[in-house]
Amino acid sequence: MFWSKPKKLLFEHVPKCGGNSIRAFLKQSYSSEKSFLLNGGSPHSSIESFKDLPKPQRHSFQFVFGHGAHRLRRHCDPEMLAATILRDPIDRIVSHYYFVAASPDHYLYEQLTAEEMTLAEYARSNISGELTNNYACRFLEIDNEEAMLSPQATVDRAFDLLSNDYSIVGTLENLDESMMAIKKMFRLRKRWVNQKLNVTKQRKSKSEISDEERQAIQESNSIDIELYRRVLAISPK
Repeated sequence: MFWSKPKKLLFEHVPKCGGNSIRAFLKQSYSSEKSFLLNGGSPHSSIESFKDLPKPQRHSFQFVFGHGAHRLRRHCDPEMLAATILRDPIDRIVSHYYFVAASPDHYLYEQLTAEEMTLAEYARSNISGELTNNYACRFLEIDNEEAMLSPQATVDRAFDLLSNDYSIVGTLENLDESMMAIKKMFRLRKRWVNQKLNVTKQRKSKSEISDEERQAIQESNSIDIELYRRVLAISPK
């Protein structure tokens, strides 16, 4: 049987949105020579390294993946399509907190533990852009201060970008359906199996957090919560 080769794929990995399991699956379909995987520990240096490559080499990559891959779209082959997976913003921050608390190598671990932050304090801390409207800020390439100048306009702009520039915007809540859509669109032959890599253990579920914790997360991620509500309407189910 004749199999078409996979389409070129750029995948933006948002922290705590299932990226490690997704990467393990996707990279099976692309040769290592034609793949550019951003260094999760230093994504900014990876981004600059990619930009410094000659145009023919940049355009030759079949698969680009990682934190900040979105910022490389204009530097990749114009034929390359993009995909990403998002997650309920409240659940993402809960997962983020417990993951950092259990990860001494994480760049936020020392501050979180030294200050003995609660989940509510962590959500309000502003110690990282990953904790405040990270979806909108990530894809629009702005900071939270700019995002909050006109919250509804920020939601509109971010949603327009995702719906127009991304072929698939899936959700972690419907990960199997999202990955099957990616598999079909990008002509990937490997079988999708959710390996659940890097899953945060011993954490509260979204339903177990207190009203104070929920309110703190909502206040810091109001734009992302509305954006995610709109993304649900266009995501695979």
